[in-house]
Amino acid sequence: MNINKTNINLILNRYISFVDKLKEKYNYTNNLRHILYIVVPAFLLKYGTNNEQKIIKLFEETEIIIDEKENTPQIASFERTIIREKSEYKIIKKVFIHRFNNVPTIELIDSLIHEFNHGVNSINNELYESGNILRLRTGIVYNKYDKSNLSKIFNKEDYTVLEEVLNTSETEEIINVILSLKEHLDIDMNHIFKNMLFALCKETEIPYKSKAYPLQVLISRQLLENKTFTSTLNNLRFSGNIDNIEEWFDTITGEKGSFINLCQSFNTLNKLEEKYLKRNIFKASIKKQIKITINKIMITIDLFNNNCIYK
Repeated sequence: MNINKTNINLILNRYISFVDKLKEKYNYTNNLRHILYIVVPAFLLKYGTNNEQKIIKLFEETEIIIDEKENTPQIASFERTIIREKSEYKIIKKVFIHRFNNVPTIELIDSLIHEFNHGVNSINNELYESGNILRLRTGIVYNKYDKSNLSKIFNKEDYTVLEEVLNTSETEEIINVILSLKEHLDIDMNHIFKNMLFALCKETEIPYKSKAYPLQVLISRQLLENKTFTSTLNNLRFSGNIDNIEEWFDTITGEKGSFINLCQSFNTLNKLEEKYLKRNIFKASIKKQIKITINKIMITIDLFNNNCIYK
């Protein structure tokens, strides 16, 4: 969306009052309220006011809980619980912030945007019922539940790490939208919003690069810079029409199974990286496996890019 003074006036006049209502509803702290002054309008600038009602509803229905757990590697997490009410299924949504007072503001905003962006890209076709199975969608990933046990996922697709890569890329895009507002610091805007924006611009380089999944995002850059790939995947994630992604990707590469192989390689890389960071011995062996896995990923990315007409 083109950012101009009219857009900023919309932000100040509409979404600040909306965030104030959220604070009253969930008893948010003033610090969290001030962060949401920045975060909520950024989503509207990213996805457009034609999607305003869906995005506003997500923030209204998703409670943010500060739990201050210090032993978790995550700053924030997006969690959903499926419950049955009479003959219908309902989804309870929460975002947990685990280290609210012990991380830089930009990292906190990054994590909050990252988790809410998972939510935004799950709005449409979120829950699908088939026989005794419920499928809960997160971007390009389906988590499957048996209706007899809604508290436990019994099957999770192999697309998880690629979903995180796509989501991290969009998180960077949304934060860059926020940082671009610095060009309008001269206009008469809410002083809290202005102070937050000024502080972020001082401590953050543009273009912004997230610290989430750094290795995976780095080796995906050529794929993420392919406009056909990113626009198609992100449109399908947002619309919820994800069932034919494998076929679409494999048609372009000309190699059946290339998409699932790519996703499985990303998952393998993620596990190897975690193992490498935890181990004190056999690191050379793990590093060799990491290089082999990265090479497999790059071969598939090159195959897609070389066969893609519009890049």
